[in-house]
Amino acid sequence: MNWKLVLPLTTLIALAGIAFGQTVATVRVTPENSDIQFRGTRALAAAILDAAGTPLEGRAVTWQSSDPAIATINAGGVVTGVLPGTVTITATSETVQGTARVRVVTSDLTQIVESVRQAFNVPALGGAIVSRRGTVAIGVVGVRRWGTTPPVTLADKWHLGSNAKTMTAFLAAMTVKAGRMGWMDLVTARYPELAAVARPEFATLNLADLATMRSGITGNPNFTPTGTLARQRLAVDRWAIGHPPIEPRGTYYYSNVAYQILGEIIGRAWTTGYEEAMRTQLWAPLGITSAGFGPTTAAGMTDQPIGHFPDGGSWTVCEACDNSWATGSGRIHISLPDWARLMQEILRADAGQSTLLTQNEARLLTTGATRISASQAYGYGWTTFTNVAQRIVTHDGSNNRNRSRSTLYLDSGVGFLVTTNAGNPAADGGVPNSALNALVTRLQAYWQTGR
Repeated sequence: MNWKLVLPLTTLIALAGIAFGQTVATVRVTPENSDIQFRGTRALAAAILDAAGTPLEGRAVTWQSSDPAIATINAGGVVTGVLPGTVTITATSETVQGTARVRVVTSDLTQIVESVRQAFNVPALGGAIVSRRGTVAIGVVGVRRWGTTPPVTLADKWHLGSNAKTMTAFLAAMTVKAGRMGWMDLVTARYPELAAVARPEFATLNLADLATMRSGITGNPNFTPTGTLARQRLAVDRWAIGHPPIEPRGTYYYSNVAYQILGEIIGRAWTTGYEEAMRTQLWAPLGITSAGFGPTTAAGMTDQPIGHFPDGGSWTVCEACDNSWATGSGRIHISLPDWARLMQEILRADAGQSTLLTQNEARLLTTGATRISASQAYGYGWTTFTNVAQRIVTHDGSNNRNRSRSTLYLDSGVGFLVTTNAGNPAADGGVPNSALNALVTRLQAYWQTGR
């Protein structure tokens, strides 16, 4: 039996064109420029043309991304966003190439954040996912002041509470790198006003002891200091170092005063004071312009998120509330995009990609130094987990009127930031803390699935 192979006319024409020497002259990729979000997709098309501009059918095309860590492309020309950045997509046919630019942009988390805010009925809520390459996704929702209409925006400033300690520790490491102080320097040598009143147990206390929560210094004063900020801080520091240690030196004890003293010493090392050192040495090189100290705004204002505390099933505003003495330990406010930029730098430093700290200097900060429990330790400004497969660090912050949390997965190079303008002095953090827990879970799911 004889079999005949019958081919479609278009295939015969294409084969004839190849046989008679019609070669690919141009590969045109469309769209030439496009933006996609994290885990978003976009189909690209490649037109194959001869020298006369006539389309050529049946020609094979291969696709390639200039950086698959930012965006990938499959054999069918479908691009998928991976991390923020810009890539060149190249289509190749018979050695001729055409290109297109694809930019992966920050995703909008508004719907996810709003669903959590509504579930817990907090005034406002914000969340961000950050990588070494930039902010992956971000969103803020709610109102600045309970019972009013001005909404929060991405430019608004959030009070971070004790998340300031992660910045203080980073600035301290920069100060050590600059040769202006050393981790083993004695506290009383760097802060002579404390030498005359320090108890014997604190005579050999060093800066590393302060930074790693093993100093034993009492956590908070039992009085309200008065006078100028400088006088308030000195009064608190002298009072604390003149009291017996809460725990023996070397034992974990969380102390806000310890970081207050560390902040004062950092400021003296730069001769500018802590606040100005933070602005010029850490924030300015990163382009951070929103950050500042103390309450986010003055009493009675609605231009920034204001702290709240629970009042039955509602919330009461705390006008211009903060701890004035707490230099280094908890007085920083900042916008969510700028906070994400700082966490990006910490992730970059951990990977050896920062000019501010070397990899070894950065990893000292996120390595557990003082054991908290069988599964946790405190590093320099971070709580570290000791029983997990990869390196994870976290810190919570609250002045009982605002609440925030930062969690970094160092090996994966990703971080999750959450914040709210509501706080609760309850031991478990109450509703605000539950809202942050739920939002972190949602952000982690979004990172994994894009939904």
